[in-house]
Amino acid sequence: MLRLAMTFLFLAAALPVVADECSFAGPEEAKAMVERAEKRIADVGAQTALHEFMDAGGDFFDRDLYVFVLDFSGNVWAHGLRPDVVGSNGIEAQSADGRYYVQKMIALAQNSGEGWVEYEFINPCTGDFASKVSFVKRVGDLIVGVGAYGTVST
Repeated sequence: MLRLAMTFLFLAAALPVVADECSFAGPEEAKAMVERAEKRIADVGAQTALHEFMDAGGDFFDRDLYVFVLDFSGNVWAHGLRPDVVGSNGIEAQSADGRYYVQKMIALAQNSGEGWVEYEFINPCTGDFASKVSFVKRVGDLIVGVGAYGTVST
């Protein structure tokens, strides 16, 4: 029961903030934001970039898109929507359909360097579970990701 509660808390912490009209960005825009975040880390260093990723008035927020950064143990180093989850560990986080999506992100970054992870997540516009996809990319010892509603085929 505690594990389920912890999973729910991690899921709830990742809910995006959206405009009143529920305008969502697409998966390709999520991928482009990851690439911009990678460049920002290269330009100013990880420490500065991580703080910038959590600035709600900054360049790394677009509709429902925001940057999250994990390490290979599942620790959260940055979370654009919820800076208060920085320092927590999401390794056991499960989506509504039972997928350990953080574990999948880690495995993908370790094995391929980058790619898409699809999972079910609460759509803040409808309150129902919907398909969500995150593009994640290994950047040094970190995993940088951005998620969007839909699938990679949309």
